[in-house]
Amino acid sequence: MLRKRGADLHMVSEQWVQVAECLFLLRERSQTVMSSGEFLTRNLHSQLARSRRPYHPIVFVDLFSTHSPTFHRRHHSNTASLERDEVFVPKLKSSIGWYSKYLNNPPGRILTVIITLTLGWPLYLMFNVSGRHYDRFACHYDPYGPIYSDRERLQIYLSDAGVLGVSYVLYRFALVKGLAWVLCLYGGPLLIVNGFLVLITWLQHTHPALPHYDSSEWDWLRGALATCDRDYGILNKLNTRRAVWSENHSHNLAPSVGT
Repeated sequence: MLRKRGADLHMVSEQWVQVAECLFLLRERSQTVMSSGEFLTRNLHSQLARSRRPYHPIVFVDLFSTHSPTFHRRHHSNTASLERDEVFVPKLKSSIGWYSKYLNNPPGRILTVIITLTLGWPLYLMFNVSGRHYDRFACHYDPYGPIYSDRERLQIYLSDAGVLGVSYVLYRFALVKGLAWVLCLYGGPLLIVNGFLVLITWLQHTHPALPHYDSSEWDWLRGALATCDRDYGILNKLNTRRAVWSENHSHNLAPSVGT
């Protein structure tokens, strides 16, 4: 039973990634049509969601922000660039916080992994943690933040409205069923889905052997090759579509192919 539930939650994570890639391709071909229609019509059908429903707002993801053609293109156009990549940008030694030396030990590393897998995704969306450096505060929910251009702001408003709508629904459920019920049936699975998502992308873009380049050395091919295809060990038993996890190299070299 536990293995089946784990596979179910992992499937949601896989479909999260795959749907995002499919939408990226569709928007590249018809951005206006997809941007206006997908927010209301895009659905997933999984073992955890038997009915058809809009997906990204349900997991508090700002659909048009993290999966807009511009945002996705910027990542693939600048992979492994210290100045311009959008995700998993390592800190320079000179900017590492004072507390880091206290985390450079086994307990500290375990704590870092736990925080990254549970809070990493919300922190990235809300505060751009581990993201590209901007001259001012950056938040993926802020239509007027430095992440977006003027033509993207309306889409961020629509995404925010979806997230707020889901928040209100959860609030109403909490009033009727209780906060504990919502946390058990929604909060726990959400943490697991987020954990799978962060695990996949974190391991694909982070490894001691993977270089990151400044503007004097970076070029597109070097950046596209600076990712890691991994064997996920026992987690492969939950992986029904291995390409989502282990073929990031081919996706970076040909982003329009998807995963």
